[in-house]
Amino acid sequence: ITTYEIWNEENDTQPWGTAFTPAEYTALLKASYTAIKSVDPDATVIVGGFAAEPDTTNGTSYEPVTFLTQMYADGAQGSFDAVADHPYSFPDLPDQTDSWNPFTYLPTLHQIMANNGDGSKQIWLTEYGAPTSGVAGSVTPAFQAESISGAFAWAKGYSWVGPLFIFDWEASSYDTYGDY
Repeated sequence: ITTYEIWNEENDTQPWGTAFTPAEYTALLKASYTAIKSVDPDATVIVGGFAAEPDTTNGTSYEPVTFLTQMYADGAQGSFDAVADHPYSFPDLPDQTDSWNPFTYLPTLHQIMANNGDGSKQIWLTEYGAPTSGVAGSVTPAFQAESISGAFAWAKGYSWVGPLFIFDWEASSYDTYGDY
Protein backbone atom coordinates (compact mmCIF):
# COMPACT_ATOMS: atom_id res chain seq x y z
CA ILE A 1 0.00 0.00 0.00
CA THR A 2 1.44 3.33 -1.05
CA THR A 3 -1.57 5.65 -0.95
CA TYR A 4 -3.99 6.29 1.91
CA GLU A 5 -7.24 8.22 1.63
CA ILE A 6 -8.28 9.29 5.11
CA TRP A 7 -12.01 8.67 5.46
CA ASN A 8 -14.71 9.13 2.83
CA GLU A 9 -17.13 12.02 2.45
CA GLU A 10 -16.24 13.32 5.88
CA ASN A 11 -18.17 16.51 5.13
CA ASP A 12 -21.46 14.57 4.85
CA THR A 13 -23.68 12.76 7.36
CA GLN A 14 -21.88 9.87 9.07
CA PRO A 15 -23.43 6.88 10.88
CA TRP A 16 -23.66 8.94 14.07
CA GLY A 17 -26.03 11.43 12.37
CA THR A 18 -23.79 14.41 11.62
CA ALA A 19 -20.70 15.12 9.56
CA PHE A 20 -17.28 15.45 11.11
CA THR A 21 -16.67 19.04 12.02
CA PRO A 22 -13.66 20.38 10.13
CA ALA A 23 -11.74 20.49 13.43
CA GLU A 24 -12.57 16.84 14.23
CA TYR A 25 -11.57 15.71 10.77
CA THR A 26 -8.37 17.78 10.80
CA ALA A 27 -7.34 16.14 14.09
CA LEU A 28 -7.94 12.69 12.54
CA LEU A 29 -6.04 13.66 9.38
CA LYS A 30 -3.04 15.02 11.31
CA ALA A 31 -2.82 11.91 13.51
CA SER A 32 -3.17 9.61 10.49
CA TYR A 33 -0.57 11.51 8.48
CA THR A 34 1.94 11.42 11.31
CA ALA A 35 1.41 7.68 11.92
CA ILE A 36 1.60 6.73 8.23
CA LYS A 37 4.64 8.86 7.46
CA SER A 38 6.46 7.54 10.55
CA VAL A 39 6.47 4.04 9.04
CA ASP A 40 6.49 4.96 5.33
CA PRO A 41 7.79 8.45 4.56
CA ASP A 42 7.17 7.90 0.83
CA ALA A 43 3.46 7.07 1.26
CA THR A 44 0.88 9.40 -0.25
CA VAL A 45 -1.79 10.62 2.17
CA ILE A 46 -4.87 12.29 0.71
CA VAL A 47 -7.78 14.10 2.32
CA GLY A 48 -10.93 11.95 2.09
CA GLY A 49 -13.12 12.61 -0.93
CA PHE A 50 -15.52 15.47 -0.34
CA ALA A 51 -19.20 14.94 -1.13
CA ALA A 52 -20.97 17.67 -3.08
CA GLU A 53 -23.14 18.80 -0.17
CA PRO A 54 -24.46 22.14 1.07
CA ASP A 55 -23.68 23.84 4.35
CA THR A 56 -26.37 23.03 6.91
CA THR A 57 -27.06 24.71 10.22
CA ASN A 58 -27.43 21.41 12.10
CA GLY A 59 -24.00 19.99 11.18
CA THR A 60 -25.23 17.22 8.93
CA SER A 61 -23.14 18.47 6.01
CA TYR A 62 -20.60 21.06 4.94
CA GLU A 63 -19.98 22.45 1.48
CA PRO A 64 -16.49 21.35 0.32
CA VAL A 65 -15.21 24.95 0.02
CA THR A 66 -16.33 25.68 3.60
CA PHE A 67 -14.87 22.42 4.90
CA LEU A 68 -11.44 22.86 3.26
CA THR A 69 -11.22 26.52 4.28
CA GLN A 70 -11.93 25.57 7.89
CA MET A 71 -9.50 22.64 7.75
CA TYR A 72 -6.71 25.07 6.94
CA ALA A 73 -7.86 27.35 9.78
CA ASP A 74 -7.68 24.29 12.04
CA GLY A 75 -4.07 23.55 11.05
CA ALA A 76 -4.38 20.96 8.27
CA GLN A 77 -1.48 22.34 6.23
CA GLY A 78 1.41 19.88 6.22
CA SER A 79 -0.84 16.91 7.00
CA PHE A 80 -1.71 15.68 3.50
CA ASP A 81 -0.19 15.24 0.06
CA ALA A 82 -3.37 15.77 -2.00
CA VAL A 83 -7.07 16.58 -1.57
CA ALA A 84 -9.80 14.27 -2.89
CA ASP A 85 -13.25 15.15 -4.19
CA HIS A 86 -16.25 13.26 -5.59
CA PRO A 87 -17.47 15.54 -8.39
CA TYR A 88 -20.64 13.68 -9.38
CA SER A 89 -22.34 15.99 -11.86
CA PHE A 90 -25.24 14.01 -13.32
CA PRO A 91 -27.57 14.90 -14.88
CA ASP A 92 -25.14 17.66 -15.95
CA LEU A 93 -22.00 17.06 -17.92
CA PRO A 94 -18.75 18.19 -16.28
CA ASP A 95 -18.46 21.32 -18.42
CA GLN A 96 -21.93 22.63 -17.57
CA THR A 97 -21.76 25.59 -15.21
CA ASP A 98 -24.77 25.11 -12.96
CA SER A 99 -23.84 26.40 -9.52
CA TRP A 100 -24.38 23.00 -7.88
CA ASN A 101 -22.15 21.13 -10.37
CA PRO A 102 -19.03 20.10 -8.40
CA PHE A 103 -16.76 20.77 -11.36
CA THR A 104 -17.53 24.48 -10.89
CA TYR A 105 -16.05 24.59 -7.36
CA LEU A 106 -12.92 22.51 -8.00
CA PRO A 107 -10.88 25.56 -9.13
CA THR A 108 -11.97 27.30 -5.92
CA LEU A 109 -10.75 24.34 -3.85
CA HIS A 110 -7.39 24.57 -5.58
CA GLN A 111 -7.25 28.32 -5.02
CA ILE A 112 -7.80 27.73 -1.28
CA MET A 113 -4.91 25.27 -1.37
CA ALA A 114 -2.72 27.79 -3.24
CA ASN A 115 -3.64 30.57 -0.81
CA ASN A 116 -2.39 28.32 1.98
CA GLY A 117 0.92 27.41 0.35
CA ASP A 118 -0.27 24.13 -1.20
CA GLY A 119 -0.69 25.23 -4.81
CA SER A 120 1.66 22.51 -6.02
CA LYS A 121 -0.55 19.78 -4.52
CA GLN A 122 -3.22 18.04 -6.59
CA ILE A 123 -6.92 17.40 -6.24
CA TRP A 124 -7.69 13.75 -6.91
CA LEU A 125 -11.16 12.90 -8.23
CA THR A 126 -11.58 9.65 -6.32
CA GLU A 127 -15.18 8.90 -7.29
CA TYR A 128 -16.92 9.87 -10.48
CA GLY A 129 -19.67 8.43 -12.64
CA ALA A 130 -23.31 8.61 -13.60
CA PRO A 131 -25.82 5.90 -12.63
CA THR A 132 -27.73 4.08 -15.37
CA SER A 133 -30.23 2.55 -12.92
CA GLY A 134 -31.38 2.43 -9.34
CA VAL A 135 -31.59 6.14 -8.50
CA ALA A 136 -33.69 9.13 -9.51
CA GLY A 137 -32.02 10.97 -12.35
CA SER A 138 -30.43 7.84 -13.81
CA VAL A 139 -28.93 8.40 -17.24
CA THR A 140 -28.60 6.39 -20.42
CA PRO A 141 -25.42 4.41 -21.08
CA ALA A 142 -24.66 6.83 -23.93
CA PHE A 143 -24.89 9.81 -21.56
CA GLN A 144 -22.78 7.92 -19.03
CA ALA A 145 -20.06 7.45 -21.66
CA GLU A 146 -20.24 11.12 -22.67
CA SER A 147 -20.07 12.18 -19.03
CA ILE A 148 -17.03 10.03 -18.23
CA SER A 149 -15.25 11.14 -21.40
CA GLY A 150 -16.10 14.75 -20.55
CA ALA A 151 -14.71 14.37 -17.03
CA PHE A 152 -11.38 13.12 -18.36
CA ALA A 153 -11.27 15.94 -20.93
CA TRP A 154 -12.06 18.51 -18.23
CA ALA A 155 -9.40 17.10 -15.90
CA LYS A 156 -6.72 17.30 -18.60
CA GLY A 157 -7.21 21.07 -18.66
CA TYR A 158 -5.75 21.60 -15.18
CA SER A 159 -2.25 20.69 -14.07
CA TRP A 160 -3.44 20.49 -10.47
CA VAL A 161 -5.92 17.66 -11.15
CA GLY A 162 -4.55 14.27 -10.20
CA PRO A 163 -6.02 10.85 -10.94
CA LEU A 164 -9.69 10.42 -11.85
CA PHE A 165 -11.34 7.21 -10.58
CA ILE A 166 -14.61 5.85 -11.96
CA PHE A 167 -17.09 4.52 -9.38
CA ASP A 168 -18.07 1.94 -10.12
CA TRP A 169 -17.69 0.12 -13.41
CA GLU A 170 -20.38 -2.50 -12.77
CA ALA A 171 -23.26 -2.76 -10.35
CA SER A 172 -22.62 -4.95 -7.33
CA SER A 173 -24.42 -5.94 -4.17
CA TYR A 174 -22.52 -3.12 -2.43
CA ASP A 175 -23.60 -0.52 -4.97
CA THR A 176 -27.19 0.55 -4.36
CA TYR A 177 -27.11 3.10 -7.16
CA GLY A 178 -26.81 0.79 -10.15
CA ASP A 179 -24.12 0.94 -12.81
CA TYR A 180 -21.75 3.88 -12.75
